[in-house]
Amino acid sequence: MNTSSSTDGGDNATVLEKYGHVMSYLQYENSVYWQRGNFFMIASAALFGFMASNLASLGASPRWEKILALLVVSVAGGTLTVLWHRSLLAAEYWIDHWHEILRELEPQAFGDTHLFRDPPPDKGGPRRIRMRRITKHTLVLFYILWGMALAYSFVAMGLKACGRT
Repeated sequence: MNTSSSTDGGDNATVLEKYGHVMSYLQYENSVYWQRGNFFMIASAALFGFMASNLASLGASPRWEKILALLVVSVAGGTLTVLWHRSLLAAEYWIDHWHEILRELEPQAFGDTHLFRDPPPDKGGPRRIRMRRITKHTLVLFYILWGMALAYSFVAMGLKACGRT
C-alpha cells in the first residue's frame, strides 16, 4: 500500500513525471511561440521593405501598375499581420494552459515550494519590460504601417483616377 499518495491517487514519482511532461509541453510551446513570431516579423519586415522601396519610385506621376502593386502588397502585409496576431493568440492560449496545469500539479510535486503558484513580485514594478508586451507592440506597429500603406495606395488611386498626377 502506498502511503505517500496524493488526493488524486498518484505517488510523488508519478506526479513529478507528469510535471516533467507538462513542463516539456510548455517549453515546446514557448519555443514555437518565438519561432512563429520571428518568422512573421521577418516576413512582414521584408514585405514592408519591398513596398517601401517601390513607394519611393512612384514619383510625381505613378503608373497604374505601380499603384496596384502597392495596393496588393499592402493587403498582403495586412493579411500577414492578421495571421501573425492569430498565431500569437493561439500560442498564448496553450502557454497559459500548460502554466495552469503546472500550478495544479505543483503542490503535489513540490509541496511548499512555489514555482508557478505564486509568481515573484514584479521587480521594476508594473512598467518592467515583458517580452510578450513588446511582441504585441510590434504587431500594433505593423497594423499601423500596413493601414497607412493601404490608405496611401487608395489616395494614389484616387488622384490618378481624377487626373491629378
